[in-house]
Amino acid sequence: MWTFQQDGAPSHKSEETEEWIAKNFPDSISVNGILESIVCAKLHSIVEALKRDLAKVSSDLPMDIINRAVNNFPRRLKKCLEAIGGHFEQDQL
Repeated sequence: MWTFQQDGAPSHKSEETEEWIAKNFPDSISVNGILESIVCAKLHSIVEALKRDLAKVSSDLPMDIINRAVNNFPRRLKKCLEAIGGHFEQDQL
């Protein structure tokens, strides 16, 4: 199931959609991953179209997703430092 939010439709602000986002995008999710999954769901034949879609989707991301990513950053940074820049699993966050 894909929920596209870039068109600003009222249905994308529904309680059901907000609950789905909270359930499917936990605190440890990367904003870049969200952007990539939405924008790359369709093919772009020119770079300008890709840039335009990235800008639109970025501006339409719900603030709670952005806030969770920002609030989670110190924990991610600490884990990265503990791993001396190496790999660590999501469930270690």
